[in-house]
Amino acid sequence: MDRNGKREYKCLEQSHLHWIDAAKGAAIIAVIIDHSAGILFSNRVISLCSFFSVTVFVFLGGITSYLSSERHKQESIRVELLRKGKSILIPYAVATCIYQLIIEKRIELMTLLGHFAKFDITAPFYFVVFYVQLLIISPYLYRLINRWGGEKRKLMHCLMLALSVVISLFCIKCTFLLDVWGGGKYILV
Repeated sequence: MDRNGKREYKCLEQSHLHWIDAAKGAAIIAVIIDHSAGILFSNRVISLCSFFSVTVFVFLGGITSYLSSERHKQESIRVELLRKGKSILIPYAVATCIYQLIIEKRIELMTLLGHFAKFDITAPFYFVVFYVQLLIISPYLYRLINRWGGEKRKLMHCLMLALSVVISLFCIKCTFLLDVWGGGKYILV
């Protein structure tokens, strides 16, 4: 209870903040190691030890997205997508402009729009495509996860996991979004 006699509710996000920060720190170090392979070292064992980095980022992204959706559960899906989308797409647009200016020494609108659409001005932008796909699906998954309560909840979560695997396999075999490196190449994978 606080001073006024009201109950204090500790936000789920705050109680997990330290372990999420620690896991993000480990993933960041792993990404640096992973991208230094062949430049700073050539030991395959070291490369394999850092291979978890993107998986950890996706896992943590799912958790933090769920927590964000929980905090903003009164928002419509459209409002949530706009709020989350501008947090990644505005910096992406600015970075793309800066890259074009540095690489091509000028800003040419049609070329810039092509880079925006293809996420191809630099190889690491493949992750933006991937992240935007996760961002789009997350409010729908949040609502599905929270749709059922009680005993049905565990069963539905298992069924959703199995369905996710089936959908992922289908998307890998039967979809193609953009010719980018990594996960953004296929829909929802």
